Amino acid sequence: PSCTDNWMNRELLVPCFQVEAVGTTGAGDCTIAGFLVGVMNRLTIENTMLGAVGVGACNVERADAVSGVRSWKDVL
Repeated sequence: PSCTDNWMNRELLVPCFQVEAVGTTGAGDCTIAGFLVGVMNRLTIENTMLGAVGVGACNVERADAVSGVRSWKDVL
């Protein structure tokens, strides 16, 4: 089976993580990067989406675009 088989005909709502936002520079880019890492690692859609939102949440905890982003293992 394809890694995207569980993605067909699905609609997911993913919760946001509560963090203290310091800056939003690069938040969208970091979220998309987290999504792509999930896809590359062949995660389920649920874990891919949670990882993507997690990377975005880490990003906004710092003022610049990337210093808040932790390792993928830490994000998960």
